Amino acid sequence: MKKDKIIELLCCIFGGYFGLHWFVKGKIAKGILYFFTFGLFGIGWIVDTIKIITDLLKRDTKINIEPKNNNNIDAINNHYEKISFNYSISFQQKCEKEKSLYRSTKSRKLVNDYVVFDLETTGLDCNQNKIIEIGALKYKNNELVDKFNLLINPKEKLESKIIKLTGITDEMLKNCETIETILPKFINFIEDLTLIAHNGSFDLGFIESNINKLKLDMIENKNIDTLYLARKYIPESENHKLETLKKKFKLNYGSHRALEDCYVTNYIYQYCKNKKEEQNC
Repeated sequence: MKKDKIIELLCCIFGGYFGLHWFVKGKIAKGILYFFTFGLFGIGWIVDTIKIITDLLKRDTKINIEPKNNNNIDAINNHYEKISFNYSISFQQKCEKEKSLYRSTKSRKLVNDYVVFDLETTGLDCNQNKIIEIGALKYKNNELVDKFNLLINPKEKLESKIIKLTGITDEMLKNCETIETILPKFINFIEDLTLIAHNGSFDLGFIESNINKLKLDMIENKNIDTLYLARKYIPESENHKLETLKKKFKLNYGSHRALEDCYVTNYIYQYCKNKKEEQNC
């Protein structure tokens, strides 16, 4: 919790009728309005109090991406998983435009022909960080028919935490093609099939951002998010991170490599699709 938020909450609780919390925030005009209307007869004061408390409970405060023990790969994995599913409000705001693709093409119709895809990146900000790997599995009538897996040269050095997390090194990337040539290949690979990803807003945010940067035609593929499906059809799981679900189903795949994560995502998709079909019988 941030100190200023706590001060704001205290001012709202003990002086909300007189708009003290608005004066603390520097919104003098609104503070004066509250002062002369006694918190808009109490209604506005109650709403403000609830809003501040809710914001404090949900607010994703500053995250230090470096775990305390940099030599502990489990700590790095756990830390990264936490960030991946609760990445900060600042990153969400920066990528808001890119997420329009995720929202506009989101589908709940579970299909038999689709492409599961996953990205590895240099960070969480789709406007600043780079894609370093794209993995994808193409399914027709629920049968695997093709694979796509390419490393991408980001034209910059990787941070140590990314190397430890993914196992991808600068040496592995130095002779690889760049996103300028890889992304068109990926777009050609996916055809017009539905795209499936776990926490798809993150992956599609990067795809949309790079399409815009390269001035390519925007894709119109429908997308399905297995994070949403897992929450609905696997409610008993302690959480719905990809790593947790992989352990729950005892899947023998690695973590934080694009193609490996695609196999796990496909298992979750098929599991949830079967659950839905059973419920509809």
